[in-house]
Amino acid sequence: MNLSNMIEACDNSAMGLTTLLLPGMHGTSRLFDRLLKVLPHGISPRVIEYATDEVLGYDQLLRRVEVPREPFAIVAESFSGPLAIRLAARGPTNLRGLVLAASFARSPRPIVPRWAAGLVRSWLFRIPLPQAGIRRMLLGDDAPREELVEVCEEHRKVRPAVLAARIRAVLTVDVRDEFERIRVPILYLAGRRDRVVPPRVAQELQSLRPDLEMVTLDSPHAVLQRQPMEAASVIGRFLLEKIASTGEPSAR
Repeated sequence: MNLSNMIEACDNSAMGLTTLLLPGMHGTSRLFDRLLKVLPHGISPRVIEYATDEVLGYDQLLRRVEVPREPFAIVAESFSGPLAIRLAARGPTNLRGLVLAASFARSPRPIVPRWAAGLVRSWLFRIPLPQAGIRRMLLGDDAPREELVEVCEEHRKVRPAVLAARIRAVLTVDVRDEFERIRVPILYLAGRRDRVVPPRVAQELQSLRPDLEMVTLDSPHAVLQRQPMEAASVIGRFLLEKIASTGEPSAR
């Protein structure tokens, strides 16, 4: 059965495969807009947002994510990867698959000692992040001006203390054990020009889960924002062909 037939089958069965979209460091929904416009009709997205004014660690955020009662999948971007991994490791019976976009199971920079997380304080973020830094690290040197403005605006919505806490969480998280316990198919979307999450992160995850499917797009760190059409196509194929066609999680 080809992809168009899969989409038609999903459309004819309720509203399609419910798919939780978990955002990056900013925690807001706006930066998913371009992806949402091009997702296959067989996918029914449900965007999760995090509080912009409340300091919450991965434990607290996990408790606030409502697990759908119907069959569902998870697409987690960057910061949200460890959260999605922990949720998937619980083994919800209706979970069908997991997509990690430029994400990680432990700090993407393990050379930075865990104690250094304590040096990340809110005052570091009281001055807005420079546009040149955001362009270079997240969006790429060729990012359109309007996309750069959008990212800057979303990050400015988040309190400095919240951003600092999320950086500390990234530097100290390690959910590799939980990652190995996941029993559903996993797709990893990497950016070939990612300056935040180096290639060895995906390689490590693949060593833990040899069945992990990895796709690399010509993109900087913001894979879902800079390559929405290509990312939507890959995600749609993975979810609709490999998962929705069987209606059951694949056994490892």
